[in-house]
Amino acid sequence: MSLGNEIKTIALVCVLGMVPVTAQAQGDTIDLQINVESIGQQTGNVLIALYASAEAYKDGERDNGLNLVADQSQISGTIKALAPGTYAIKLFHDVDGNGKLNKNLVGIPSEPYGFSNDAPARFGPATWEDAKFVLGASHTEQTIHLSK
Repeated sequence: MSLGNEIKTIALVCVLGMVPVTAQAQGDTIDLQINVESIGQQTGNVLIALYASAEAYKDGERDNGLNLVADQSQISGTIKALAPGTYAIKLFHDVDGNGKLNKNLVGIPSEPYGFSNDAPARFGPATWEDAKFVLGASHTEQTIHLSK
């Protein structure tokens, strides 16, 4: 076999080997159910932000999200057709409906909030490392308890 034919054969094997991976990546999506618990006041909305990278999480540039009516002590919503991967969630209960997380004079949130994995907030939002989770066939749900 000549060098030219070897290169063509290698290229063909590489291309054929990539086809199933590409088709699988495009066709496989997962729905993520988000359960929010410990809602004290049944007014306003719970604003949920989903992040697909540590950088987006840090910068507050969400990749997806939900806005759920907080009319019960426990509510749920679903973000559909997500690619499998690593994500993190930040959410807060917008009790007064102004669309932003209210804070007191020293910057501490005055409205309930939460993070995926019920990650703790220490001197600011929970870290990506504490809040991240892998969305896959066996992990399609996050339950988050609001801070008091």
